[in-house]
Amino acid sequence: MEDYLNTQDVIQDQIDDLIFELIKVRKKNKITQIKLSQMTGIPQTTISRIESLNTIPTLPILMKIINALNFSLVLNKNM
Repeated sequence: MEDYLNTQDVIQDQIDDLIFELIKVRKKNKITQIKLSQMTGIPQTTISRIESLNTIPTLPILMKIINALNFSLVLNKNM
């Protein structure tokens, strides 16, 4: 059970890091949450909850945000 909890913590940290990076890119490009909402079709309130770490985005929502910011998601195999 402890290994499971440790894995969950690692995953949550990775999600948080990804969200913080997306916030940084959004702000660097002077894109407001409202503009991002218009670009993605995701309600601004949902974007706000994601950015404040109050909700974990689903993969489809995350991909809409990533694509709107002209990023891609790359998966690497752990060694």
